[in-house]
Amino acid sequence: RRNPETGKLEIVLHNSGLTPQGVIELPRPEKVSIKEVETARDNWVAAVKSLNPEKVASLYSADATLPGALLGTVDTMATGARKSGETILDYFKSFLDKEKIQPCFPEAISDDDLIQLDNGMVAYNGYYEFLFWNKDASHTKAHAKFTYVFKRNPAKNNQLEIVLHNSGLTPEGVIELPSPNKVSAAEVETARDQWIAAVQSLNPDTVVGLYSNDASLPGNLLGTVDTGSIGARQTGETILDYFKSFLDRKQIKPEFPPKVTDEDLIQLGNGKVAYNGYYDFLFWEKDGSEKRAHAKFTYLYRRNPESGKLEIVLHNSGLTPEGVVMLKEPTVQTS
Repeated sequence: RRNPETGKLEIVLHNSGLTPQGVIELPRPEKVSIKEVETARDNWVAAVKSLNPEKVASLYSADATLPGALLGTVDTMATGARKSGETILDYFKSFLDKEKIQPCFPEAISDDDLIQLDNGMVAYNGYYEFLFWNKDASHTKAHAKFTYVFKRNPAKNNQLEIVLHNSGLTPEGVIELPSPNKVSAAEVETARDQWIAAVQSLNPDTVVGLYSNDASLPGNLLGTVDTGSIGARQTGETILDYFKSFLDRKQIKPEFPPKVTDEDLIQLGNGKVAYNGYYDFLFWEKDGSEKRAHAKFTYLYRRNPESGKLEIVLHNSGLTPEGVVMLKEPTVQTS
């Protein structure tokens, strides 16, 4: 009726009742099953283990209306969310640049791990770890938490694809694990000091004993005073000949940098390492003269699987442009 004072209509009767049809449930997308999420997760794990960035990036949605977004484990605020296939691919090109990766998720997925969303989407949340075998031969573990939002793609037989992946480190962060493949600076320093002591002993057999005699990976020497006509010495006999001549002095003092650091080393994997730098030799000759040789070196060591000690598989020693400097002239006439 029209209110005589306001002139506006107001309700004097409202009758609302169900018809015989009553309340009916309309069709809605079926909820995403645990099995579907397990399959999508395992596909992601397999792609990461393959170390193929294109394979991993293909699991993220390429739908322009709802593209995949990634907040990567090692990304920062400056990077922001990666919202294109190109930026996601860039992330995995770097992230997968390892010798090996093992993602470690909880073994089983339960309904408690999932949040069902509308339109065939689901959020999967939890904690995982990554085991990394790095190219420098180190072995690390990253502790992290994750959220994946998956959606069904009708164009791909309703397979799940990632529309959001948020991965962040926990306070435990990334820790270094013991690695049988990595050779420590302390091991190299011990092997180097053994070589110094052997040279100072003037005993060629003691020095040669530090070079590998394994037929499959024998020691090689490109000696400080060797020339191209001699070539690499690749047998114990030729290395011994070198040191019989090189050590034929009253005294020798090799001078290396005082400490071996990780920066001096190139980890080659499988218990092998290259140690590089510059050293001098002080020579006290039998004719009374004294000399200093300025040189550079590369030692390639490998860990002997039986003894666990480092042995030399390559020793390249060459003079620098400063060469050999006479410190004291001869005092004894040699015939």
